[in-house]
Amino acid sequence: SERLPRLVFVKKTKESRDVRLDELLKEIEASGTVSFLKFRTKTELVRKVRDAIALTVTERFVDPDDSRTDSVANYTSQLKDEFATKPIIKTAFFLSQVRPALQQQKRLLILGPPGVGKTVTLFQVAQTGESVYLSLRNRSLLSAASYLSSRLCQIAHQKARSLSSADDWLQSCESLMQQVSVSLLIDDAEQSLDAAIELAKLQPGRGQLILASRSSLPMVPDDFQVLRCQGFTPDEVTLYLQKAN
Repeated sequence: SERLPRLVFVKKTKESRDVRLDELLKEIEASGTVSFLKFRTKTELVRKVRDAIALTVTERFVDPDDSRTDSVANYTSQLKDEFATKPIIKTAFFLSQVRPALQQQKRLLILGPPGVGKTVTLFQVAQTGESVYLSLRNRSLLSAASYLSSRLCQIAHQKARSLSSADDWLQSCESLMQQVSVSLLIDDAEQSLDAAIELAKLQPGRGQLILASRSSLPMVPDDFQVLRCQGFTPDEVTLYLQKAN
């Protein structure tokens, strides 16, 4: 239990607090043994408590050497291995829309129904340079942000960080993306809207941020370029079948 985080949730308020409570909070903060997590609304408090519990029950605080990054799963490599057995072709959508857009934009949102080639497009982006791929299927914001931070630490040859909140993990991601040129490839964004909305706010720094989703995402920043994946052309389907045979 000594390795478990000690958290204090403090509500941000314009009203003055009791003097004794303020003194107690200052004394606790000065001890350096706890992390203060601030919130404004009940909804925000529930999210932060949920994320803190989710982090606590993982093995992050069980492994005595949590500074290791070599054990972090590399989903980009797994994606490449998966497609290595398939006759992948450069699609017209990638060549005529995605690649030119990436020369002008740092943040893209790729939309389209299942089976039109969104993940294939992310794979094609991954082939062009250093990338971190992550599907948001069955992922919370905390889980996604902590994974992305750990992978970015791995790429930057830095020790993995041990943080207490999703906000801290997101800040870590932004800090690391200022140091390394990498494309964050977020797939299945519609599967975890809360996570996707927050991840979309990341400033990609020297890299790029690409989200793929079956449906539009609310509150996406204005500087996102939205591209609609229309699926494979008849010529691409024919070429795929020829290569498959």
